[in-house]
Amino acid sequence: MMIVNRFVGIAEKFPDKSIPLDKVFIDARQEESDDIVEAMYVIANRRLNAGHPIEINELTDSIPFIVEDDAVRDAAIEISIRGLTASGVSHEKALETILEATSPSIPESKVIESEKVSAILRETITGIQQNDIQLPAQFGRDGYDGQARYELRRILGSGNQGTVYEATDRVFQEEGLPSLVALKIFHSDSDPDRSKKEGARARRVRHKNLARVIDQGESEDGKSYVTYELIEGQPLDAWVKQRRTPLTTQQTCKIVIDLARGVQSAHTAGVIHRDIKPTNILMNRDDEPVITDFGIAHAVSSDPRLCSHYGTRGSLAFMAPEQFDQTSDGSMPSVDVYALGGILYWLTTGKFPNGDTVAEAMTWLEERNEGGPRRIHDWTIDGRLQSIIYRALAVESSQRYQSPEMIAQDLEDYLAFRSLPWLDRSVVVKTQLFTRRNPLVVGLLVLIVLSVGIGVGGSVSSRANIRYERAQAEAALSIEQLNGKIILEQDRVRQVQDKATLVRVFMKAWSDSIKTGKDESLTASSLFFLHMVSTSGILDNDPEYAEKIFNQRIEVAEEYLASIDVQQSSPIQLAFWHEMLGMWYQGEDILKSKSHLLVASALLEEYAPADTIWRDRLAEAISKAE
Repeated sequence: MMIVNRFVGIAEKFPDKSIPLDKVFIDARQEESDDIVEAMYVIANRRLNAGHPIEINELTDSIPFIVEDDAVRDAAIEISIRGLTASGVSHEKALETILEATSPSIPESKVIESEKVSAILRETITGIQQNDIQLPAQFGRDGYDGQARYELRRILGSGNQGTVYEATDRVFQEEGLPSLVALKIFHSDSDPDRSKKEGARARRVRHKNLARVIDQGESEDGKSYVTYELIEGQPLDAWVKQRRTPLTTQQTCKIVIDLARGVQSAHTAGVIHRDIKPTNILMNRDDEPVITDFGIAHAVSSDPRLCSHYGTRGSLAFMAPEQFDQTSDGSMPSVDVYALGGILYWLTTGKFPNGDTVAEAMTWLEERNEGGPRRIHDWTIDGRLQSIIYRALAVESSQRYQSPEMIAQDLEDYLAFRSLPWLDRSVVVKTQLFTRRNPLVVGLLVLIVLSVGIGVGGSVSSRANIRYERAQAEAALSIEQLNGKIILEQDRVRQVQDKATLVRVFMKAWSDSIKTGKDESLTASSLFFLHMVSTSGILDNDPEYAEKIFNQRIEVAEEYLASIDVQQSSPIQLAFWHEMLGMWYQGEDILKSKSHLLVASALLEEYAPADTIWRDRLAEAISKAE
């Protein structure tokens, strides 16, 4: 099972009393601080129970970035104080010992600050001490055979709400085939009535992107718990880190679309997560995201830094402003919408939306002096996608998407080059989107623009740009009208009995017309006509003639491409032509297909590197031609 973070997995190889921190964290990186802090608490519990508490020097020697990382330092100070006081040392003496041991590597002010957090933890969160369980252990109410329903096998994780164990469910297991589940035992300060109510709600939710709730209840000794299906997979952040290649725009959007549909399903059942973040999302064997810990998150603590024993950075990084303020809106569906926008921001930029450190996140959440989350200063990220992200992350909940489904729908429309009514009001943008949705008529659009004598190179004047935009709009309208006429004519043609004869008449008329002259518009119209005739199905009874027409459109396109003056033409227009021919050659001539696609890709890389969607599409086509 890959649910356990890798540091906990390494620690499991050693006896409780002698878990060596230097070996567990030998290659730890600061960006893994969430997993590091979680493992620190798990190891601290095991070492303390075995009579060998962790000392501060072990932590400072094993984790070099402990000074810079607030979450790791807070956990180290809290664990060290707990270890000393468990040995009979007073709290004041324990703090004095730690100050001496860490000087001068950790400034005294930082130790004092972390100690204050530790003090609040002791007062408000008692679950760490009270949930220590020697594994394996029996848990749950006794059945008819006198045995508890569950056997706890190992710890999968620990958080502000409780501890999650891998467990065997005796009710559903078969002989020789144990039924494994993820069982979450709530800390003693959790509200049992609320746990039962939300667990019952979560059981009604069924969606492929949500971990299913199997059981919930209270043990013989009064501990509340919820049992989930055990997902075989990795946390989203670990899954992203281990990938050899970055996520494409399509892959990123697909992940968030799946997550949004899952969250929408839960909202419909009256369940709100309130703690969506990468560590609560598992990527299963099919590389599909599954949200865990759904429907049982409690309200945030009075001090937002304590929203988790570990990983406060992660929780704060995706927390909605109203949730931070603990207003009534902090338990509304809008907080999950904000978190989904945060996931999209993180997958797109590699950064957390509220800030990469606890201090940054708290400063922004408290002041919000920039009017919104950090802006994206990356010109390679499409502006329309940025607008979707900013809408999901709006400071005011009323300005956000009103449901996760709306995010999913806008991302689907974005990937399909459909216009977004709230964003795409410009005729120029709508024209560009129409062009993307209809690649077969791109050549016609480009040549019509050329025919009015407008250059689109980087040195054109602003007045030429205005004429270019107008020409695009007029071209799009002409294309739509032509497309409508072709569809009507095609329907009429299908009603004629002798289809092949009619097509031959059309072809002769077309051949005669192109002999009288040749210009850009006529060439593009010819391509469109040849493609329509050869692929529409009206020549199903004469496949040889259909293939001849199909090949003729390639000849016409190649002939025209060869006649283009490269110095006087737009590189983007050339890329359109090469992509079109590359696609047409697929299945016919792999070498020629790949050659045209590579030329188009090179042109885009040099003149339009920001168009990641077009480049990703070309990369996918080139890989198929390998």
